[in-house]
Amino acid sequence: MVFTCATAAVLLGWYQFAIEPALNASEKSVAGIGVARDRIRQADAAVRSQASALGVDAAWSVESQLDAARRRAGEIDALIRARAAEIVDPATMAALLEDMLARQRDLRLIRARNLKAEQLPGTADDAPLFRHTLQLELEGTYLAVLGYLETLESLPWRMYWQSIEIDTVDFPKNRIVIEVSTLSFDPEWIGV
Repeated sequence: MVFTCATAAVLLGWYQFAIEPALNASEKSVAGIGVARDRIRQADAAVRSQASALGVDAAWSVESQLDAARRRAGEIDALIRARAAEIVDPATMAALLEDMLARQRDLRLIRARNLKAEQLPGTADDAPLFRHTLQLELEGTYLAVLGYLETLESLPWRMYWQSIEIDTVDFPKNRIVIEVSTLSFDPEWIGV
């Protein structure tokens, strides 16, 4: 009982100081991207309306400003794509998690299921961003679970841990439920 309480306290602290700040930072980044896209659209519309109001003589300078705004939009899109390349896509996430699980000797998969995709708040309707969550139910020792999580944290791709629950079934075996999520622009789990 003391071991379970200590384990729960460690995991709660880990979630509160490591996982939750990362999730909050991710959501703020996504919101910032949506705001930046809206500002670019508004600037583009303003430049176009000014260009048409000023006529042909001033159109050249307005056109150069429009080109600069388009270049900046391209740079922002390149930055978004670079960040998106770091995040594992939903089609790969399940296979990656199961492959890593196969390498753990003291950990057994009980069940894996896809949860419904959620559109993140603050994303534009023409380019919505979706959170895809996979729930894994595992059975094994605490050290096996810790090793699995450390291995997944060391991967070059990014996944977001939503929650982890540990229940001691028969010491030293535990029943673990982990929710891991990733992001994509597609609401469907392609290939899963």
